[in-house]
Amino acid sequence: MIIISHRGNTDGPSPKDENTKKSIKKCLDLGYDVEIDVWFEKNKFYLGHDEPTESITPEFLNNDKLWIHLKNIKSVQLINEIKPKNFFWHENDTLTLTSSNKIWLYPKIYINSKDAIFVLPEQDEIKFKCFNYKCFGICTDFVYLFDKKYKDKGKKHNQTK
Repeated sequence: MIIISHRGNTDGPSPKDENTKKSIKKCLDLGYDVEIDVWFEKNKFYLGHDEPTESITPEFLNNDKLWIHLKNIKSVQLINEIKPKNFFWHENDTLTLTSSNKIWLYPKIYINSKDAIFVLPEQDEIKFKCFNYKCFGICTDFVYLFDKKYKDKGKKHNQTK
């Protein structure tokens, strides 16, 4: 299972730092995948959740460890010119399929699938409920917490074999 940083967050939501080149680079340097929000406005790509905030080059998006959440129609129209591995569009859908055929799920939705990615499992009343399901990965604001819990779970599982 992979752990994907939600917008470059590692230890909880950080609205002023998330979706910035700096926070994304930090997560990538730590070995995590990162979900980012991307817009296309005024002939440029931008990072930003609710609006475009920091400009990026198309080359920035060519990283197999990025999960690109396209935020406007123009970004959807142009993403195939760049050909990144992982991108998707969704708003309030229960799920969407990514360009790499993974099932990106809305928060608090779980299915048993080796291709599922659970989003923000920390929002569920049972924070670690996601570990009761087969999945490809989780996308969280708390990568350190979920990474440690997953590794601890694996150690306990291996000790009982």
